[in-house]
Parts: sequence; structure tokens; C-alpha cells
Amino acid sequence: MAMTQRKADGSVMGNILDFPAGESLMGAMTTQESLTPGDWMQTLSRVLAEEIGQLYCSEKQLAAALPKMLRAATDGKLKFIFQIMEIQTGEHIQRVNRLMSMTDPPCKEKTCLAMEGMLLGVKETIEENASGRDRDLSLIAAAEKITHYQVTSYCCARDFSQLLKHDDLMNILQGVVDDETGMGATLANLTEIVFADNGSSQLI
Repeated sequence: MAMTQRKADGSVMGNILDFPAGESLMGAMTTQESLTPGDWMQTLSRVLAEEIGQLYCSEKQLAAALPKMLRAATDGKLKFIFQIMEIQTGEHIQRVNRLMSMTDPPCKEKTCLAMEGMLLGVKETIEENASGRDRDLSLIAAAEKITHYQVTSYCCARDFSQLLKHDDLMNILQGVVDDETGMGATLANLTEIVFADNGSSQLI
């Protein structure tokens, strides 16, 4: 398998990956780093434990911020969605808490700097947007960013679990992926609904 990287003028810089056909990426990495498959599985297990520890913390961070987002929202439909997110996040905390003791090594809670940054943006949105309409639309955008981040993060943990053949972890994580994907679709539709409800449907 070979992947090429090109310069701005289109000329080829060289191969990024180049290993024999039929050889897996994991196998190629094992050969290049002189590590056994068992070594790589241990590394993957450690990374999975770190990911789950961050997921647990990110859900708790979001749970602490959602009441503020709910109070700041003015549109009734948006308030209802944030209430659903509060319930969903509480359920996710319980699910991920179960995962914390199911990995080897066990997970340790670790501050999620990505979520911290996004929630700082939410705080600024609330403080800087005096207009209810502007604030609502900005809050929807912020919630969508958070949801997309969570989908990606849970998908990574799910895929690692699948590689490690931890079907029990994988199934729990897939359930959260489904929840977050559904919430992302709901938020995507909400912008148009809020826009129309404020008398701007003729502009769509």
C-alpha cells in the first residue's frame, strides 16, 4: 500500500506509507518499530483507558454547563432540547462510569481540555450576545460543535474497543454514539425551525 503526498505545485514528495500488499497497518507498524503485536495491544489498551477517562470527564464538564445554557436560551424549543441533553448526559455519565473499571489498565478521570475550550466558548457566547435571537442561534452552533466532538471521540473509543475485541465496551460506546448522532441531527434541524419561528421563513 502506498500513499503519496504532493507539493503545492502538484509534484510528488514521496510515499507516506509503503508496505507490501496484504500486510496490515498494525503489522507494518510492528515491523518498523520492532515491537510485537502484544506490545501494540498493550499500547492500544492504555490509549483506550485514557480516552474513556477523558470521555467521563467531558460528560461531567458538559453536565455542569448545561443548566447555564438552559437558563441562557430564550426559545422554548431550544430550552426543551437542552433539557433532553441534560437527561442524556446524566445517562452517559452512568454508562461511562461503568466502563471506567472494565479496561485493563483501569481508567483514570482526566480533564478534557477540548471540552473545556468549547465550554469557554459557550460562556463567551452567553456574555457577548445580549439579543435572545443571536444568543439562541449561537448556543445552537456551540451545542452542535460539542455534539460533533463527542461523536468523534466515542467513535474512536468504540473502534479501539473493537480492535481489542472488547465487545462489551464496544456495545456500550456504540449506544452513546447513536445518542449523540441523533442529538446532532436534532440540533442541525433546530436552526431552521428557530429561524422560521422568528418570522424569517420568507428568507429561507
